[in-house]
Amino acid sequence: MWSKIWRLNVTERVRCFVWILAYDRLLTNYRKSRMGLGHAMCNHCGNVVETSMHVMRDCSLVTPFWLQVVPMRERSTFFTEDLQQWIITNINTGRRGNNGSAWCDIWATACHCLWTWRNKEMHDNNYVRPSHMVQHVYKIVEDYSQARRVNELMRNSERFFTQIGWQPPCGHFVKLNTDGACKDNNIAGCGGIIRGAHGEWLGGFAKGVGVCSAFAAELWGVLEGLQYARRLGFTAVELNIDSITVVQVIKTGRLSSPIGLPLVKQIRRYLELDWEIMIAHAYRESNKCADALASIGCTLDREIIF
Repeated sequence: MWSKIWRLNVTERVRCFVWILAYDRLLTNYRKSRMGLGHAMCNHCGNVVETSMHVMRDCSLVTPFWLQVVPMRERSTFFTEDLQQWIITNINTGRRGNNGSAWCDIWATACHCLWTWRNKEMHDNNYVRPSHMVQHVYKIVEDYSQARRVNELMRNSERFFTQIGWQPPCGHFVKLNTDGACKDNNIAGCGGIIRGAHGEWLGGFAKGVGVCSAFAAELWGVLEGLQYARRLGFTAVELNIDSITVVQVIKTGRLSSPIGLPLVKQIRRYLELDWEIMIAHAYRESNKCADALASIGCTLDREIIF
């Protein structure tokens, strides 16, 4: 029985519920009375002991539900078996419900819903169970099945892998990678490196920028990098930054707060000068040299050119 329960195509919550039901451990009025916590009778039916079987099938609150979904030819068995046999029969059947879903999944989901609705009505005077209970259960089963199918499709879909690393600039451009770093005491630094089409070192810098945020340190790295490239006389620069936020801010000039606004204005003034600038996001793995220089910058009180 247990392997069948864990193979049900239902949510984990429903599986656990069926497992508890199979052990006859639902906290019914009968079980509570055995603990000295009140009477054993069904609050709705009055003079009938509220057992797990009564709650799940025989109570006048739930019997109408089962009459809508259980075929006429199977009702005599469905409504007469004891709890253990009732569970075994319903999780082992291979038939399908009226909506095309496996009956075992419909049955398990319905049992959980009926128990949940019963308890909500007991403890919340404003709660009203769904008016179309059968359709509600069918929808839960179908939604979960659809989610499972999508998940399996995504898991089995073809995956593409690409190695991440520094990529050479195109054409006559040089590649400028910049970065900013901020240590635990908010002492920040920035750094950058310029390389040619073959990866050759054309220049690098590291600089301490005092106390600021990591975002501001990234902006300092961009500004210092552009100034450095300008001083070296490069007229076509491919700027790579490992922060998507910084890339977007530089391109649009829009910030959600005034922090870093003066730096952004200076950077955009440099972008408007008479040279070619291409700005792109780079993965952190391809920006390790600039990251190392920025970390060095955190220990400096001045700029160092390499």
